[in-house]
Amino acid sequence: MLISNTSDNTSFTFNINHELNTHVLNDSSSGWLQFLQDHREYIINKSKQITISPNDMAYYKFRISKYLKNKGYGVQCALAFRIINHIKSDADFNESITEVYIPSTSVLNELRRSYTTLQSQIKKL
Repeated sequence: MLISNTSDNTSFTFNINHELNTHVLNDSSSGWLQFLQDHREYIINKSKQITISPNDMAYYKFRISKYLKNKGYGVQCALAFRIINHIKSDADFNESITEVYIPSTSVLNELRRSYTTLQSQIKKL
């Protein structure tokens, strides 16, 4: 059953997930988000590039966190995964994507430490 207030007749769940995902990625007050965006090339250079099979995409379509979790990458890298692969929301994780970069957890931890250190230094000023 489709429940929608949009003219394109998308599902209610799809619209809610899209709004939540878009809000998270468009949160301009998020320093961490900006820090990840600023280090996008660095993260890509340290990431693993993989091909997503058509069968996997058919199963995981619109479900980035489920894909990452079931493939053993961990959902803690979901935000960086979206940034480096230019995936704004779960709605953009679809059959048009055949290859993705998977960010390294150790690189993300290193960046998180750098970000935390930078924030504490800024507060001291």
